[in-house]
Amino acid sequence: MTAPKINHIKETCLYVKDIEKSRYFYEEILGLERIHYKKDQHLFLKIGKNVLLLFNAQYTKNQTSPPPHDGEGRQHIAFETDIGQYSLWKQHLHRHHITIEQEQTWPNGGLSFYFRDPDNLCLEIVQPGIWGF
Repeated sequence: MTAPKINHIKETCLYVKDIEKSRYFYEEILGLERIHYKKDQHLFLKIGKNVLLLFNAQYTKNQTSPPPHDGEGRQHIAFETDIGQYSLWKQHLHRHHITIEQEQTWPNGGLSFYFRDPDNLCLEIVQPGIWGF
């Protein structure tokens, strides 16, 4: 028996130490739209039809509802942008003194680059189609 269909990932979580630093970075520098913010606990951001959840791991690992969750270590997330916006993103981050660690050319010719947020989480800007679909 096959599993029911899943359409897409609706929420993605990153765990951070300082919600206010993250709020500034994700809202002001990356330009993401705030859905909800609770000081020292969480920040929810809209990306198209999807949601990026930023949680203070110390808070979420002790909550009772929804179930406890947390994470640590080298977390990663990739943001897709149009091909015409790709180089503009590199320029934008440079203006904000954000270092691009590496640029990658993928087997299908698509490009991506990696940089870090205030918690040293690994972020990536990717061109459409790097996965071939």
